[in-house]
Amino acid sequence: MTLADRYRQMSREELLHIAREEAGDLTPEAVGVLTAEIDARRLGPLVGAAIRAQTLTLSQKEVRAVAYAIVRRPCPQCGQSRRPVNAGVIANTYGLIITGVYDEKVLVACADCREARAKRAMARSVLLGWWSFPHGPFRTIGALWQNARTLRECEHRQKPTATLLNYVAANPLRALALARRTPLAPEASGSSPSGVSSTAAERSGRPSAGG
Repeated sequence: MTLADRYRQMSREELLHIAREEAGDLTPEAVGVLTAEIDARRLGPLVGAAIRAQTLTLSQKEVRAVAYAIVRRPCPQCGQSRRPVNAGVIANTYGLIITGVYDEKVLVACADCREARAKRAMARSVLLGWWSFPHGPFRTIGALWQNARTLRECEHRQKPTATLLNYVAANPLRALALARRTPLAPEASGSSPSGVSSTAAERSGRPSAGG
């Protein structure tokens, strides 16, 4: 039995599970066969996007090109372009007497939005973070330190932060969507003028940043 026959005999649920959860472990040949079966059953473009999200990997050069393109685009949070876009980690914590929650999320936004979000998270953590024992005070200090670091990165800078570079590498499809139709900063030399190399755009199945 060929791989195509195996996929053809699978139920819709089995095929969707492989597409959404296991595509990253398949060989390129298997991904092609899986994609063909999904297209034949007309399971929708989101399933194909899920496969590409698991199988797309950007080179270091492509990661830098995409990151520089994001820096130059309007803020995805407020839509303004007064200050460069970048990424920072926003930490929140709150205590529930015997337990507590500590959460970190990457925020891709302009410096104004990152600064406002970091200050809001600091205020919330100071107010609510202490109220769990014994970890509440330590989590609160950790959240304050992380948000203070993000605030220090909110200065006017044209270069991507390490957080943004890591975000692009870990979330290539989302990053490519953010970078579309954005001119490339001069520092990212050697890439296409559109801001995203044609190789990355072609592998993702999306148009390049200039397209």
